[in-house]
Amino acid sequence: WSMHARVAEGIVYVPMRAIQRNVDAASPFVLKLADDTGTIVVVPVRTGAPRGASIEVIDGLSDGDRIVIAGASSLREGDRVVPVDALR
Repeated sequence: WSMHARVAEGIVYVPMRAIQRNVDAASPFVLKLADDTGTIVVVPVRTGAPRGASIEVIDGLSDGDRIVIAGASSLREGDRVVPVDALR
């Protein structure tokens, strides 16, 4: 599943489940679809305050960036996917 990053009050928010971490990287990241081909790109992010089931992204994403919110554990940078929009 994928969705677009949302902006509320000038701040980018994403679902907390979109934020990934791995053993080798202390910094959080998200998987973003780089273009219309569905190519996955790993994007480091800096997070801020939570807001319900979402979390503020201070740096790394822009309004409208398409991100992976489910199935991220089986994806790697450079993989290609067919995005399925999450229910809004």
